[in-house]
Amino acid sequence: MLLWRERERRFLELGEGLEGLPLGFITGETYNQQSVRLNHGDMILAFSDGATEVYSRRGEQLTSKGFLGLAENTVHGLPQPFVLQDFPEGCSTEFIF
Repeated sequence: MLLWRERERRFLELGEGLEGLPLGFITGETYNQQSVRLNHGDMILAFSDGATEVYSRRGEQLTSKGFLGLAENTVHGLPQPFVLQDFPEGCSTEFIF
């Protein structure tokens, strides 16, 4: 998951160091949790791990760091102030989804 900090005009990774951060739960499992205070204009971008496993037309895997870069490039290419619903249309077509 990524956190858009409007004040800083950039994305930050949520759950850094918490590989496999779930969006659901299984009874009996133990999970780490993280709290984040959202300020005016801040947003959470949640995505499936499948989003980081796509490949470019050159055969390179996107990875989580690549997705962060893709998110940064996308948001800075959108009309401002951007609306999260516009994010998918602004994404690069370099990757095969």
